[in-house]
Amino acid sequence: MARAKRKESEKLSGDARQAKILQYFREGNSATAATLGGQFAVSARTIRNDIRTLNEELAGSAVIESKNGEYMMQVFDRESFRLVYSSFLESDDRFNSSENRRHYCMGVLMRSAEPVLTDELAYEIHVGRTTLIGDLKVLREELASYHISIEGHTSKGLVLEGGEFDIRVYVLENCFDDIYAEYPLDEEIAEMLEIRLKQLNYEKDIRRLGRKYLILMLDRFLTGHFIGRLPDRYYNLTARREFSMVDRLVNLIADFLHIGLPVEEKIFLMLPLVGMRTPTDFGEAYQIHLDEQTGPLMEKIFDEISARMDIRLNREAFAKELAYHLMFMVNRVRFGIPLSNPLLGDIRRKYPLAYRMAQIAGEIIEKEVGEPVSEDEMGHLASYFGIYLEETGMSLGQDFSVAVVCGSGRVTAKLILVQLKKVLDPSVTIDLFSDERANEVVLNDYDLVLTTLDLPYSLDVPVLRIREIFDEEALAQQIEKIRVSGILEGSIEDSNRLVLEEFLDESRFFRFENDYYEAAVSRMATELTKQGLADISFFQRILLREQKGSMVFENGVALPHTIQTASDKLGFAVGLFPQSTVYNGKEVSIIFLMAVPQNMGEDDLLLKLYDEIIAIANNPARIAGMQKAKSYQAFLLALRGE
Repeated sequence: MARAKRKESEKLSGDARQAKILQYFREGNSATAATLGGQFAVSARTIRNDIRTLNEELAGSAVIESKNGEYMMQVFDRESFRLVYSSFLESDDRFNSSENRRHYCMGVLMRSAEPVLTDELAYEIHVGRTTLIGDLKVLREELASYHISIEGHTSKGLVLEGGEFDIRVYVLENCFDDIYAEYPLDEEIAEMLEIRLKQLNYEKDIRRLGRKYLILMLDRFLTGHFIGRLPDRYYNLTARREFSMVDRLVNLIADFLHIGLPVEEKIFLMLPLVGMRTPTDFGEAYQIHLDEQTGPLMEKIFDEISARMDIRLNREAFAKELAYHLMFMVNRVRFGIPLSNPLLGDIRRKYPLAYRMAQIAGEIIEKEVGEPVSEDEMGHLASYFGIYLEETGMSLGQDFSVAVVCGSGRVTAKLILVQLKKVLDPSVTIDLFSDERANEVVLNDYDLVLTTLDLPYSLDVPVLRIREIFDEEALAQQIEKIRVSGILEGSIEDSNRLVLEEFLDESRFFRFENDYYEAAVSRMATELTKQGLADISFFQRILLREQKGSMVFENGVALPHTIQTASDKLGFAVGLFPQSTVYNGKEVSIIFLMAVPQNMGEDDLLLKLYDEIIAIANNPARIAGMQKAKSYQAFLLALRGE
């Protein structure tokens, strides 16, 4: 065949591109050679050569031909075409991850005009039927929160059900880059958008986001997926000054394409402008006018923070920046505009007091708008409060020092230190003292003293009693409150907490209804990899480790674990089976998946984790309680035996 005659280096680059070209035409699209060349950064001549090669490989099962300067494909023998198509996909490694497979499935379902057969979909992405069903189950769970469902039966075909606006929001928030990476947007249209947004001083990020909305709008509208009637509040946007610019731009694009675009599509394209992030530099030509409601909303937020936290903020210090952020944030909440926050976890840990302020603000905004405020949005808002606390000296800085008095041994002291490092800024000085070394003179030189035992003397600095395992968020809030107001509120004690709780997180908590053991571990490993707590080969090493010996303990507790090279942090995930599954002849009720850093060097900590999990495995009542847990919070209570 033609492919076999090519040099290996050409095959690697050419086949991957040709696979994407074939996929593009398979979805019913058409394009000129120049347009495709622009998308793949090659010449139109190279695209024409690729199409010539593809036609040779298709060998009569289908043909890609030019009509009026645009290429499109006709399929004559569906089964033969599938064989050729799958051979090209073998050179494309994007189906090696569950997430990529789910995104591909979403793309197929949202574009298909008829039910999609599961067997055909599995064949396309080179996985077994069982694996695909597992991927679709996860996809269904992700779609449910967007009010979208996958209906039908695997034998008769699947269809996507849901509102067009919800589908677009899901795509923008989760898989736009995977589905539209090679979308051939006409250069003239792209230039119209870029020039217009530049003229109005919109920043690069906004122009990039506007391009995404435009691509998605055009693809969906041109393939018969109209956005339809929107809630009444959206039509109020037509009265804003930005709408006249969008209206002119969309009319130019519509004239270029010889189509008519309804007002709803213009409103959709306007959303990234009214819900953008606050610009770094407003510029002279683009003056942003604050909504009249923003000022009163800010006053309500400040008053509520003062009433509930006894913290009075200097409103003039950051009122202007916060006002602009609030205006755009309210628009995003009101109109369902997604804005992800990859730093959410770090913000919650580093600025717990600021995050609590943001939660209070979120409650006020939800009452005003009538729509829930996401954690991502509260994280963005917390950044403003966090910056304020830092700049006004209310947060921990380089001159803040903490003494920790511990009456236990080295392992306990190191465990406390691990927890404190997760709570405190790296610039904070933390010194450990045994109860024998600590004294009044030494401890009075610190800004704060944390102790696991009662001190036999009084100090001039705040003293906070903690246990070896403590509530990190509560401690961080106490410390920041000491910094802000000088008020000390008792102790931070939680005697039922386990060491392994320090490594758990709700995002790594799973309930498996119908999954088998290996599929469950695969999902958990994928999430660890996604969060940067495991490398891409971690799951394969788990499988190899299982071959050497079972990692299932007594009473259905499994502890699959091996090293990972992606992070110096310990990766931990937990999965429950409400109805126990069977693996290698053993029942499995709960999985603790552990990704151990290659150079962890914390043998004592690992031993403590092993001890706790083995103790859980020897407690059937506790395991039964965890199996019944339907939420992460219920699981934690059962884990502690409460």
